Amino acid sequence: MRPFIRDPIHENILLQDLDISLIDTKPFQRLRRVKQTGTVYLVYPGANHTRFEHSIGVRHSAEKILDTLEIHGYEVAEDERNVLLAASLLHDIAHMPFSHSLDIVDEEEHERLAEKVILKTEISDVLSRYGIDPHEVPQFIFGSKRPLSDVIRSQIDADRLDYLQRDAYYCGVAYGVVDSRIFMEFRVVDDRLVISEKGIKPLESVLFARYSMYNIVYGHKTVRIASSMLTKGVLDAVERRELALEELLTLGDEELLLKLKDVDGLAAEMASRIRDRRLFKRAYFLPWDETPSDLMKLALTDRMSLTRKLEDEISNEAGLSGEEVIVDIPKLPLLEEADVKVLWDGRVEDFRRVSLLAEPITGSLKRSWSIGVYCPEGYLERVRKASSKILR
Repeated sequence: MRPFIRDPIHENILLQDLDISLIDTKPFQRLRRVKQTGTVYLVYPGANHTRFEHSIGVRHSAEKILDTLEIHGYEVAEDERNVLLAASLLHDIAHMPFSHSLDIVDEEEHERLAEKVILKTEISDVLSRYGIDPHEVPQFIFGSKRPLSDVIRSQIDADRLDYLQRDAYYCGVAYGVVDSRIFMEFRVVDDRLVISEKGIKPLESVLFARYSMYNIVYGHKTVRIASSMLTKGVLDAVERRELALEELLTLGDEELLLKLKDVDGLAAEMASRIRDRRLFKRAYFLPWDETPSDLMKLALTDRMSLTRKLEDEISNEAGLSGEEVIVDIPKLPLLEEADVKVLWDGRVEDFRRVSLLAEPITGSLKRSWSIGVYCPEGYLERVRKASSKILR
């Protein structure tokens, strides 16, 4: 009898002995201490779910997609199936504490760190013991084994089908609703993963769920403030060589805050404020349609350098230290689901061409982007005036 885990989203999740062995490793157990939605719990108190249960949910969702592909004639060799399911379980193994709140590692660096965790820890021994080459697993995680790797890394994959439902459930909101029929509509055509014609309406439910969750949960003003404070504290500790990026792979959320509190100055201040929820306030924001074109270009191409430059200029103009001003330039929000390939009248088409909702929703999400400027409450007016002068 296969072991199973009870889950509030998927109910009974059936596992294999390999899954249990991977789950019992130290790197995987660390995911119990990494919140799935970062600092969202400071706004939605129920959002204390972790990367641990999400990873198990992704493994379950990936198996459902594989089963659908096989039912519709796509043959998956047993060894490939085993590697893909292991990869789906391990896809977040290199996630930093507080998940995406720490937006300081680029994709290439993240891939390198994930590969190191898989190859240089006990995970490698577990995979080898079950006849899996550990070097193959990162290839599935990062999309180089298509079409099967699309199951866990593509515009519509097991990862987002789990986290949308899970995040909405734990935040107590009704916006992450996904039509479960989507799991029955995956197909492989010309070596790429597509959605059948009957899956177009369920796919639209995924698109709308992502749009709603970004606007109401992930992009919430207070969440952005807390995430920016955390990033500023971590970068300060890294630059002072009190914290190494690779060390983050051994820490959970609370462990990171405790580590930062042991560092004098800005890092300790940010950690203390986050733990006690004494957050900065928003002094100013510059929406998408009011951002000057030259500033927008830099915001989309060199966010980190622009952030530091603006923090220096605004703090100098306001007569404050650089530690008292945070400029938040988010990544441009994208709805990758709109780029999914779908079957339409017997041929493969872009989802944007056959859905009346794709373009309006993606355009609306883009317009929700804005630059934020945050500071302690006592300096709001000074920073507002300085920000208006610098950013306009």
